[in-house]
Amino acid sequence: MADQKTDTSSKLQTDYDKLFHEFKEKTEKWQKKLLNKYIITESCDKNRHSELVSSGVNKDQIILVADIASDPEFKADGFERIRVIKPMMPITMDYWITRMNINLDDQGRVTGIYSA
Repeated sequence: MADQKTDTSSKLQTDYDKLFHEFKEKTEKWQKKLLNKYIITESCDKNRHSELVSSGVNKDQIILVADIASDPEFKADGFERIRVIKPMMPITMDYWITRMNINLDDQGRVTGIYSA
């Protein structure tokens, strides 16, 4: 009985490690795509878009969260949700490997991405 529990536990750990590694690679790919780009969380936030453009930010550096979520590659990579984390924002410590967490700086620019 103890050997069976050890085998099951070992298999679960191996499966988890494999899944974690896969999502880590996918997250790194998305980080290369989004790092230093500006994220707008609401499609109705036209003022924020105008502010960025008038301050000299190129339009291709500005991305809507909805555009990331609707990107076929996002779903193909196994992601199901996005959480945008602004500086000093309280967040829950729950663990969702299929959630892409996007860290922003004070200007709304992507500083890092991780899953979990």
